[in-house]
Amino acid sequence: EDPDPRVASVARLLFSELSRKHGNPIYNLLPDLLSRLSGDETVAPPAFQRIMTRLLRFIDKDRQTESLADKFTARFTEAALASTAKPARDIAFCLSQLALSDKAFKKFLESWKLYEPALYDKEVYVALCAVVAKGKKSVGGGKKDKDKESAGGEGNAAKQVVEEFEAKMAAAHTERYESYRALRRAEGLTVDDTD
Repeated sequence: EDPDPRVASVARLLFSELSRKHGNPIYNLLPDLLSRLSGDETVAPPAFQRIMTRLLRFIDKDRQTESLADKFTARFTEAALASTAKPARDIAFCLSQLALSDKAFKKFLESWKLYEPALYDKEVYVALCAVVAKGKKSVGGGKKDKDKESAGGEGNAAKQVVEEFEAKMAAAHTERYESYRALRRAEGLTVDDTD
């Protein structure tokens, strides 16, 4: 992401070559890149999203995806201390770009306490809803799951857990957002209802 096309081209080539190296160094760099780009106020959200989308495409192993999801989710604790919602928005965006395995999705659901405080922000909520929607599709998507559902098996139970989680997340978003609005008003600040 550089205004000079030559620099941008070299950067793309560099990351492409790095992805071919043993151990995929991009995987190791991503958590730090997320922090640095998110902390840089000069990086606009659309630029951040383009950069991270490009880099996250290089992650193709379930084990790496699961580990990144854990690392990204853990960063919500730090993001909660930030003076703006930008770090939480950036983390949520990155999580929404990952293709989580069933195991990683289950861990995401279990990590509720880490990201629940950030649900006051609409962008965070929408991005995390995208994570849950992807997980819901994988829970109820495949032929095996359809066979289980028709037999009244685990597919229905898993899908019900996800639907209950969606409702829990929606309720938390509403509650957190209303608390955020009340706090802003009490501080004499305006509240932008489009956020």
